[in-house]
Amino acid sequence: MTGESNTRSESRGTPSESIRAILDSREISDSLDEIAEAADFGSFTSNTRTDTHEIARAALSLFFSCESSEAVEDALRNGHAGGAVRRMVVDGMDHPLLGEIARKISDAILRHHDLRPEISNQLVRAAINDALDSRLEALDRSVPLDLLGNEEIIVCYIPDLSFERNLFRLSTTFSGQTSDSTSVCPDNAFARFLGLLNVSPAEYVDIVRRLRGVDLRAGTSAWDEMHFTADQRRGHLIDERRIIEGIDGCPYGFNPMIAFRTNARTLIERDWTKPMTITGGVVGLHDFTNGSGNPQRFEGSITIDACPTDFVVGEGRRNDFFEAYGFAPATFDSRVSDDNETSLSPAFSGA
Repeated sequence: MTGESNTRSESRGTPSESIRAILDSREISDSLDEIAEAADFGSFTSNTRTDTHEIARAALSLFFSCESSEAVEDALRNGHAGGAVRRMVVDGMDHPLLGEIARKISDAILRHHDLRPEISNQLVRAAINDALDSRLEALDRSVPLDLLGNEEIIVCYIPDLSFERNLFRLSTTFSGQTSDSTSVCPDNAFARFLGLLNVSPAEYVDIVRRLRGVDLRAGTSAWDEMHFTADQRRGHLIDERRIIEGIDGCPYGFNPMIAFRTNARTLIERDWTKPMTITGGVVGLHDFTNGSGNPQRFEGSITIDACPTDFVVGEGRRNDFFEAYGFAPATFDSRVSDDNETSLSPAFSGA
């Protein structure tokens, strides 16, 4: 505003109408635009939240169950009071121009309307806040997935989970009182485990014979009926001794899985038509049902063809890795990339 002439023609209406007319003037409108742009507001930004990790974890859980990034965005949008957050930002603004704008408008209103100063100030501030609110909304380029920030979450790839949602039924089985490398059954679950390790049934039988002195083929043809071969282009995911020690450390069996830590948003937004290569992580000799197992860290790479429903969130749940073993998050550090090659996970049939 430059003087009384700018407001006199607006003094014929109500005080609120006069305020709105002044706010629409070029000078005031430009100043409000400047303030709004300086705020750099995004209603879905995560930098003011303390629950970003929990939000990212919940978003991944939903995505793994429905396979729809749109459904995740809708859930984030519906569960987030963006308008209330925006209003809180506006109410807390202390830009130096705001006080000057409010004084100029209030002085003009008091010259042309019979109001107490405190009433005029309230009307002016409310109108300014409404004007800023609408500007912030128009400038907001944030999207619901921004709420996930850069949070990294531990997730688990469990082969065939998309076909059988019951983790207990995907566990390895065994003969005798407890499970170990000599009593584990050569069934589909164990075939999936060997496939993750890139170990053929024949190689496993040989490893047990050499390291445990037991011939698994004695009296049974079941091991010979597991029809898949390892990929000779790459080695075993973990060494032979750790394979045996890991299985021996799972007296109640385990769910075959690959557990790794990755960016939640990147995982949701990736192209799921492409194979995924995971470099570094944990071979999940782990049982989420009873919290037992003997997970093993690996540094190599494994390439999988998977869909979101083959995954579960591996943290913040009963009998997770932290609760069962006290593992630090860094144990699951990994690098995840898209791979255009055919998946190295074998096709197998169990006994």
